[in-house]
Amino acid sequence: MQITLQEANESLRSLEKLNERPFSIANAYKISKLYDVIKSELVAFEKASQKKIAELGLAKPLPEDADQKATDARRLAIQDYQLESAQLLESTPIEVPDFKLKLADLGDAPIAPAALVGLDFFLEEV
Repeated sequence: MQITLQEANESLRSLEKLNERPFSIANAYKISKLYDVIKSELVAFEKASQKKIAELGLAKPLPEDADQKATDARRLAIQDYQLESAQLLESTPIEVPDFKLKLADLGDAPIAPAALVGLDFFLEEV
């Protein structure tokens, strides 16, 4: 199954919360496998992102006495980076394990709706 890097990014915190809950061995394995794939992809994205930030010189603060031209150039570099990063997140498909977890498999323990945000690609109501 494919999801975008953006969907992966939105699901990571929820998967971390699910990883803390007890499940059957089969479901724990599936959730763990999904988490590992998504985490790996996001780590690769973060490394590429940090490299780009360094290339653009955005990791270093502007000097306090920077002129308007330098300030404007920095602002444009930041905007370009943010746009490129957002486009990459939205357009890059990643392959994740193809399985569905039934909501009933989450058990009786209370779970906050926020913990399920971003997980609709692998949760089913049945």
